Amino acid sequence: MTGLGSTPSGRLTVALTPAFSQVFVAPRLTAFRARYPALELEIIVTSQGASLMRDGVDIAVVVGPLEDSELVSRTLLEPELIWVASPQWLSAHKLGDTLDAVRSQVQICETRYALRRMAMHVNGEEAHMDLSRGVVKVNHPLVVRRVVSEGGGVSLLPRQYCDELLAQGHLVQVLKHIRFAQAGSRITAVYHSRRLQSPRVRAFLDFLVELTAG
Repeated sequence: MTGLGSTPSGRLTVALTPAFSQVFVAPRLTAFRARYPALELEIIVTSQGASLMRDGVDIAVVVGPLEDSELVSRTLLEPELIWVASPQWLSAHKLGDTLDAVRSQVQICETRYALRRMAMHVNGEEAHMDLSRGVVKVNHPLVVRRVVSEGGGVSLLPRQYCDELLAQGHLVQVLKHIRFAQAGSRITAVYHSRRLQSPRVRAFLDFLVELTAG
């Protein structure tokens, strides 16, 4: 068996969520390959990474609460959910000043947030919004981001997927007085405890931590 101090080599299968793979991993993947040329890396892009851990996946990145308590987890990000809209949409519409008015301006949201009672705080007080009906639901935050940036109303997104477009002026953060609990958008690396003994898994976990360190 390969020891902990060995140079990582051999096959490594990882499962990454679509948005995380595009925004975080893809821009740095060449550097990771140069650092560990002996690794035979296979990346599976999926939103069901944790369920694949029984099928030979060595390490997975998942979003939201974990259901399998047998897996070891390492929190990578505790993203802030924010409300965003495009400058073009804001110039043509009056932003809602009540929850009901805001709700009517949400055209699309990520499926994980399309809840009948989406918990939030309005000026520090608990409130709920029904996002289960009357909106387009999509299991990919970058699709929501694109629709909103093209004038598709108001929506909520993890900040890490908005920072670039906010800086470029393609999105505007709005409704800062309406805040969300973060557990639903937590990004976590999961793996079996025995697999962390592998230098391959340790190397990729360290890479993930490095990517999300800021």
